[in-house]
Amino acid sequence: MYNFIKVISSSTRVFLILSCFMFITGCETLKPIYDHMPLTYKSPLLDLHTKPIGLFSISISNQYKKEYQPEVRSVEILSETPEGETQKHIFHVNKSSTNKKQGFYEYLISFKMKPGTYKIGHISGYAFTNLYVGSFKFPINATVEVKQDSIVYLGNIEMINRKARNDETRSGSGIPIFPQAASGFGDGTFDITISDKSYKDIEEFKKTYPVLVTYPTLKKNLITTQLMTIVNEPSSK
Repeated sequence: MYNFIKVISSSTRVFLILSCFMFITGCETLKPIYDHMPLTYKSPLLDLHTKPIGLFSISISNQYKKEYQPEVRSVEILSETPEGETQKHIFHVNKSSTNKKQGFYEYLISFKMKPGTYKIGHISGYAFTNLYVGSFKFPINATVEVKQDSIVYLGNIEMINRKARNDETRSGSGIPIFPQAASGFGDGTFDITISDKSYKDIEEFKKTYPVLVTYPTLKKNLITTQLMTIVNEPSSK
C-alpha cells in the first residue's frame, strides 16, 4: 500500500509540475519565442557583433513559507515589434546554474539578443514538497540595454517572497487553492531589489562559463527599473 501511494504521489507531482508550466507560459497574442540561455560550460567563441550577450544574476528565497523554496525555470525578455506589439522571448533556466546559499537559490542568467533596449518581464518557476507543488510568475519591470560587440553585466535581482498586503501583486495565481496557499505564492508577493554585485558575480560567471575568460573586461550597465510600479501594477498571467 505504501509503495502504491508513493507511485501515485510521484505521478501527481509530475502532473502538478506540468500544470504549473501551463500556468507559467499562459496564452499570448504573439507566439512566444522559446530559447535556452546561450552560455554553457562548453560554449564556443561567441559572435557578439550581431547578438551581444546580457548577464545578470537572480537570488530568490521564500521567507513566508520556508519549506517551499522557489526554483526559477524561465525568464522573459520583452521586445517591441515594428507594429508596436510586445514580443516575449522566454529563456529556459538550467538547473546547472543553480547555487543554493544562505537560504537563497542563486542563478546566473544569460541571454543573447540583437543590440537594443529590452524589458525583463516575468520570472517564473515553482517550489514543491512531498505534498504540493506551487508556482510563481512575477513581473520585474526592469529595462536593460545591450550594445553591439559587447557582453554586459546588468546587475543582481533579489526576490524575497513574503505575505502580501492589500492589493499588492501576488507572486502567483490563487489557484489551485491548496498548493498555492501552502507554498505562499497565492497570497504572497515578492520584494524586488536591484543591485550591483559585479564584484562577485563576474567571477562566478567566468568560473561557470569559461568562454567569458576570453573577454576579461565586462561592461557594467546596471538594470534600471521602476520599482514603485511593481506593487501596484496588476500581474498579467
